[in-house]
Parts: sequence; C-alpha cells; structure tokens
Amino acid sequence: AAPPLPRARPAPEAPTLASLAGQTETAAAPPVRPPAELPASPRLMSVQKALAKIGYGPVRIDGRDSAATRAAIERFERDRRLPVTGTVSDRLLRELTAVSGLAVQ
Repeated sequence: AAPPLPRARPAPEAPTLASLAGQTETAAAPPVRPPAELPASPRLMSVQKALAKIGYGPVRIDGRDSAATRAAIERFERDRRLPVTGTVSDRLLRELTAVSGLAVQ
C-alpha cells in the first residue's frame, strides 16, 4: 500500500490592522451613520437655496452634501471665475449673496 498523502495545511491568514494593533477581531467598530441620519447643515441649505434661485440646479435643498450640490457649486465657481473647489467657503458665500440677493450665511 502506498504511504498516506500529507494533509494540506490551511494557508495562514493575512494580518489585519486590528491584529497588528493588538486588538481582537471581535472589537466592534463604531457604526457608520448613513447620510440620511446626518444632521442637515443650515449653511449648506442656504447655499443650496441660493444656487437653485439663480438656476444652478437641480439641487435638492436639504442641507446635506451631495454630488449634485458639489457640481452646482463647481459650475457657479467656474462661471464667476472663482477657484473651483466644489466646497462651501467664505468667498463662495459672499459671491452667492451678491448674485442671488439672498443672505447666504
């Protein structure tokens, strides 16, 4: 009879960040909050209202960051020859206030 074949060993598992940091794999990470649970930003809501008023939509006026809001900000910045960032800045607020006639804060 032929000698028994050696049994294959399972491949060692690659280390994880938790194991490298000395934590156990069962350490619970804080839950990730979906965007709908994040509080609305009054500042971003006023930016969205101003952008919608002057035709930079469609923008959902909900005070939450979105791809549509960032794209509208970028279009406005390009049209006004501002640095294109897609983010809310003091300069963007001043320009939106001047163009829209709304008090964008």
